[in-house]
Amino acid sequence: MLLQTTRFGEIEVDAEKVISFPHPLPGLPKSNSYVILDIPGNPLFKWMQSCNQPEVALVIADPSSFFSDYRVKITKEELAVLNIEDGDECQVAVVLVVPEDPRKITANLLAPLVFNYNKRRAVQIILNDSAYTTRHIIFPAAQEAV
Repeated sequence: MLLQTTRFGEIEVDAEKVISFPHPLPGLPKSNSYVILDIPGNPLFKWMQSCNQPEVALVIADPSSFFSDYRVKITKEELAVLNIEDGDECQVAVVLVVPEDPRKITANLLAPLVFNYNKRRAVQIILNDSAYTTRHIIFPAAQEAV
C-alpha cells in the first residue's frame, strides 16, 4: 500500500504492518492507524507514522533501553481492547520529544503505548497514581554535562 507522508514523501508499506488504535491518541483524533518505521543507523528509536494524517509522525522507543526499572500495569479493560489471547505478546513503547539539542530528548513515561503486534492493535494508557511524568530526560548523564 502506498502512503503519503509529509516527512518521508510517498512510501510503500505492507498493509499487514498497519497497527490500529481503537482509541486515538489524545490530541490526534483523526489518526487511528499507524506504521512503525525503522530509523536507519539508529536501532533505539523508530518512527510511528500515521496512515490517516501525512503530517503526523512520532518518534518512539522501548523505554527499557533507558529506564531498566520502568514497569507498566495494564488493566483488564486495556487488555480487552488489545484482544490479548494466550501466547500474544505485548510490547511497550514511549513517545519521545526530540528537541534541537539531542541531550535534552525526553520520554513520556506517564502515557506509554502498548502494542499487540500479533493482532496489529495498540492503546495508549495513562498510568494513574504514578511518579512518572510526560518529560523524563533519557540521557541524564549528557544533561548533567550541560
